[in-house]
Amino acid sequence: MNALSTRNYDLFKLIVALLLLALLLVFLFSEKAAQPATPPPTEAPPLATEETGQTLPAVPTATLQPPATEAVLPTATATETVQPASLPDFPASSQTLSLDTVNERLLDPNGNPVYALDAETAKWAPILPDEIAATLPEGYTLTEAAPGRWEIHDTTNNALLLAWDADALTWQAPAESVPVAQEPDCPLALPPRLKVGGQARVITNLNMRSSPGIQNNWILTNPARTILDVIGGPVCTLYEGGAFLWWEVKNPAGKTGWSAEARQQGNFYFLEPLP
Repeated sequence: MNALSTRNYDLFKLIVALLLLALLLVFLFSEKAAQPATPPPTEAPPLATEETGQTLPAVPTATLQPPATEAVLPTATATETVQPASLPDFPASSQTLSLDTVNERLLDPNGNPVYALDAETAKWAPILPDEIAATLPEGYTLTEAAPGRWEIHDTTNNALLLAWDADALTWQAPAESVPVAQEPDCPLALPPRLKVGGQARVITNLNMRSSPGIQNNWILTNPARTILDVIGGPVCTLYEGGAFLWWEVKNPAGKTGWSAEARQQGNFYFLEPLP
C-alpha cells in the first residue's frame, strides 16, 4: 500500500514538472517573438568606372543624421509699390477716338492722329499739321482758352487765327463776327452785358435751343460754370409780359445754339460776361 502511494506521488511530481517546463518554453518563445527582427546589413552596390567599365569595390557608407537647426524666423523686407502710369481721359468729341499706345496719340475713325499727349501739362492737345503751321505768322501761340477749347493766337495783336473743332476734329478759322449795338430794341428785357466775340460763364444750369424763343427747340442743358463763346445775337423775344434777350453761343464740346441772357422779368441774369 505504501509502495503504491509512493509511486502515485512520484507520478504527480513528474506531471507538475512537465507542466512547469511547458510554461517556461511558452514564455521563452513569446518573448523572442516580441523582439523586432534585426535586418541583415546591406552593402552598397558595386560602382563601375565610366571610361573602363571596371567594377570598383563597394564602399560602405554611413547614414548621417541631419544636423540640428534652429528655427529661423522670417524677416520683413521693404517693398515699393509702383503705380502704373495712367493716361488722361479722352477729349469730348462726337466722333470715336482710338489710342495709339506706341506714339501716345489719339486717332480719328480713319486712323489719322488728331491729339498728342503734352508731357508738360499731361493733357491731350490737338495736333497742328505742318501744312497749316506753315501758313501762320511767326510767334503764334497755342493755348487752351477753356477746358477742351484750343485756340491759336497771333502774338502781335492777340488776334484769333484758328480754333479747334472737337467734333469735326479739324482746325477752323473763326467766323466773321459783326458787332451789334449794346442797346438792342428790347425795352422789356434786362440791359445786355454780353457781346459777340466775347465769352460768358453760365451762372445756373441753362438750356440751349436751336433757335431764339421758348418752344419745342431744346438741344441740351449747359451746367453752371460752363464757359460759352458768344458767336451771334442778340435777338429779343416777348414772353408772358416780359422779354428774353437771346445770344447764339458755343459750348466747349463744340455744340452751338441759343441761350437767354436773363429772366424775362426780374433782375436775375443766367449768363455773366468774362473779361
